[in-house]
Amino acid sequence: MPNPYHYRSTINRLTRLTGPSHPGYIRLRAVISLLRELSPANPRSAANNQMLQAVDPYEFARHKLRDLYDRADLTKTSPLGEGAPHLCGAEGAAFAGEKSPEEDDDPL
Repeated sequence: MPNPYHYRSTINRLTRLTGPSHPGYIRLRAVISLLRELSPANPRSAANNQMLQAVDPYEFARHKLRDLYDRADLTKTSPLGEGAPHLCGAEGAAFAGEKSPEEDDDPL
């Protein structure tokens, strides 16, 4: 069974492609795809409507934010700079200028 969140984001993407900022041939293809997918004559119409209604708007927004966060490159958005360690993972546990537990002065 397809993921309702993915289906909803695809329908939203097609809807954005119908906007006036895109060329006419792209808008026309997006409208045709939307009509074909959401038409009552489509044999999957009931399943499509069920998938669209299964996604709560708040849950969909949370899902999108989680996707954006998972895809973010934390080293580029770090306020400490390009080479600064990020706080995710074992090697990034220390802040810039602090020693990590592996770099103690006393070897014993």
